[in-house]
Amino acid sequence: QVDGHRKLVEHDDTDEGDFELSTISTISEDGPEIFQNNEGVDSIQKADASLEDIEKAKRRLQLWRLENLAVPLCYFIVGLVQGTTYPLINVYPLDLGATEAQQTTIWFLKGFPSCLKILFGFLSDSVPIFGYRRKPYMFLGWMIAVASMLVLLLTSDLSLGRVASDQSNTGSEVVVPPVNAPSILFLSFIFFIWAIGIWWADVIADSLVAEKCKYETDGDRGNLQVCCYALRGFGLAVTIPISSFTYSTHYGPWYIIMASATIPIFHLPFLYHLQETRVVVPEFSAQEQLQ
Repeated sequence: QVDGHRKLVEHDDTDEGDFELSTISTISEDGPEIFQNNEGVDSIQKADASLEDIEKAKRRLQLWRLENLAVPLCYFIVGLVQGTTYPLINVYPLDLGATEAQQTTIWFLKGFPSCLKILFGFLSDSVPIFGYRRKPYMFLGWMIAVASMLVLLLTSDLSLGRVASDQSNTGSEVVVPPVNAPSILFLSFIFFIWAIGIWWADVIADSLVAEKCKYETDGDRGNLQVCCYALRGFGLAVTIPISSFTYSTHYGPWYIIMASATIPIFHLPFLYHLQETRVVVPEFSAQEQLQ
């Protein structure tokens, strides 16, 4: 009873959902007065929802949290594996007896899948795998890259022998490839498939960054992309000299190919912890995105 009035709170449970309407009845001498206390409830709910959305946005932008760590590590690992193959493609085809035109073809096939990134992105947006649009496709990309390098390791002799050159008195050496060395055609095909896997994983990371950029403030806009691209460049800068030294020291690409096959595997535990919302129906089909 307040100010000579008795207040009764009644709850009306609707059949169509979990929404509960709070009705307050004020009974006085003149009779009951009924009004609905909706505005206060809605305000509180909106405030709680706003705070929750802010916290979610902050967590999405914190790349070093466990549920987000797979994104920056993907860029870093892409840089690492790309850096390991640069010296290999520059020198190994020539040691196998390839012409300059053949070496240029290998470079083209290695870089061509990067032009298909938009198609990979449309596919992941339009065709979820088990309800997920990012994690399965990134996993598939890494597996393609790893499998292609394993095929090269298991089917070819990647050792190189060196003998003294008969045409020079300076003590120079010439490379003698083994009998079971990979052919230029087979090597080109392997690097093409490998590049598809690498760029497939890379474009999924681009999609995740684009989704997270929506939560950036105007003052911080672009920081996520700069951070991720810097990590990829850092990976390149680290592995290019190491790969060059390894190739020249051990006279063969075996160690480099093995590194390219094993480095992506270290990303898989972090990919497992990547937080992604499961979808039942894709938001837009590939045709709608093109329109």
